[in-house]
Amino acid sequence: MVPELTFAELAAVFGEQGVWRADPATLPDGLRHDGTRGFLTDVGLPRTLRDGFIDLDESVLDGRFPTLPEVYRELGPVREWSWQQPDGADHWYVIAHFVGGDVAVDGDSGRVWFLPEWDAPPEPLNSGVDAFAYFMYAFERDRELYSAERADRIEDDPDDPRDGIAVFEEAARALARELHAADPTPFTTDDFQGEPFPDGFAGPWTQAFEDIAGGMWG
Repeated sequence: MVPELTFAELAAVFGEQGVWRADPATLPDGLRHDGTRGFLTDVGLPRTLRDGFIDLDESVLDGRFPTLPEVYRELGPVREWSWQQPDGADHWYVIAHFVGGDVAVDGDSGRVWFLPEWDAPPEPLNSGVDAFAYFMYAFERDRELYSAERADRIEDDPDDPRDGIAVFEEAARALARELHAADPTPFTTDDFQGEPFPDGFAGPWTQAFEDIAGGMWG
């Protein structure tokens, strides 16, 4: 179950200016899912995660929500997309850029989808914008736990047997367990003990866990 987030909690991690909340007047009529509308206006979404891993779409920040058909017409030829758009695609809104693709929300169900840059159909990213925000929040909240400074301190501690990589992997696995419990939507397994992580075990989020485990986010 997705833990309930507040604007204050997001702002404590990302800064008040780092959290975007929608003006209710700008939300499109096709965004019919009440929970999504309420979350976007009352709580909001972080504007960015890890300097480009995720960035909210500039159009959304300006109060315009591009539909999936609009994005398909613009980017489909460039990305050589051949997949068929889902039923109700005119109520899907692209809200963010995610490493390797984009993020869209289904205005009817509230579910969040990943649109790959390559020719592959949308794949589930999160159960809703609340879960999408919580994943971003958790990754940013735990920056100290997977920081290079902390890994170095532990590696230099003669009373601690862990090396730096063990610290990074420990932080990544703890996040994987927490986020799987919060929203299992992108995950293909609940076993995070193998080394390395199973291929694609967290869908589009897999790269974030792998980067943390490898010390690349430290």
